[in-house]
Amino acid sequence: MSRELAALGHPETAQPHERPEERRVVPGQPLETLVEAEPVTSARDLRTAAETGQDFLRALAEVGAMDLAAAVLSAFPLPTNPGPLGDNATAAYLRIVAGRVPDGNALADASPGSTVPEVPGVPEARRAALAEALNRWRPRVQEVLRAAPAGGSCWERERLEYRFAVAAHPKEMGEVVLAADEYDGGRLDWADLQVRPGATLGAPRDSVPVVRTVLPSPASYPGMPALRWWEMEDARVSWGGTSADKTDLARLLLVEYASVYANDHFLIPVELPVGSVTSVTSLVVTDTFGERTLVPAVSDDAGWALFRPTVAGSLGLLLAPEPPALRIPEEEVGRAGARVTRRWHLSRWVDGSIHLWLGRTKGAGRGEGSAGLRYDIVEAQP
Repeated sequence: MSRELAALGHPETAQPHERPEERRVVPGQPLETLVEAEPVTSARDLRTAAETGQDFLRALAEVGAMDLAAAVLSAFPLPTNPGPLGDNATAAYLRIVAGRVPDGNALADASPGSTVPEVPGVPEARRAALAEALNRWRPRVQEVLRAAPAGGSCWERERLEYRFAVAAHPKEMGEVVLAADEYDGGRLDWADLQVRPGATLGAPRDSVPVVRTVLPSPASYPGMPALRWWEMEDARVSWGGTSADKTDLARLLLVEYASVYANDHFLIPVELPVGSVTSVTSLVVTDTFGERTLVPAVSDDAGWALFRPTVAGSLGLLLAPEPPALRIPEEEVGRAGARVTRRWHLSRWVDGSIHLWLGRTKGAGRGEGSAGLRYDIVEAQP
């Protein structure tokens, strides 16, 4: 039984300026574009102002009106000072582009819709050329700003990570809510999500039965020992020479699987829709004698599961208010530090569609710093 993820929201109550609006998930849309996308207020930064301003100069060149560039630069100058929160890289970037490109954000605010702003130095006879350049430029700017949602962000500034929840509501059971409390950005996978029993995001009821008849194949990897006696094996792999220490748990598990349980695991190819939650409700095996056997699912009380999020209950396969001050818990920043990068992402999806969004990625820092303090130093005295 398969059902599409239908709603996106926040797993817990958050500040109004940070809580993302609960909204419907478009079928087939990458979740990263919904989770990581910065709001419009955040996307209109100085770099976006410089890049959209540079694009407006291209629009002027396209209509043969580069003689108006000086007047536009004078009317909509780009700030040269990034402010108290700007770093050295931002200040250096502004020193390069300031005076060369106009402020695209200010120009967009001054020309909403089809409005042509009053630009000192532009004669009346050239306003038609200015309007034509604006008409070419506006759709390209809207394409960038459309990538940013109008609501809040899923980014938790105190935790330096994303927090969100998605939901699907099958017709045969209650709503399934999957929450991610510690998503660092980059690539979102099933292991980043956990089930929240009893939670709800108001997803509509919807599910589609999936029935497939396929041939299974053994789960194997190159160099694995043969499953039958008297079979020629790969001479490039010396299985008898495999060594493992007591702490090499992953290697020990791999050896035990290949030598003991390899013929008990199979891969069953089943195509499923992207952005959905699927539960296996029935598995019937037909052997070489034509006998059909119903294989029950592993009980949730068994304490073992594969390709399932952590859950207190059955799920399936998955393709308090904050203080006003910024307080980052110590465990969120390791000894090597933490580095948060905010940049635009451009990706082509499986259906060929292009997705653009502004998001953040958290990674390790550059290592421990030094305060320059010296102690236990013997110095020669005159």
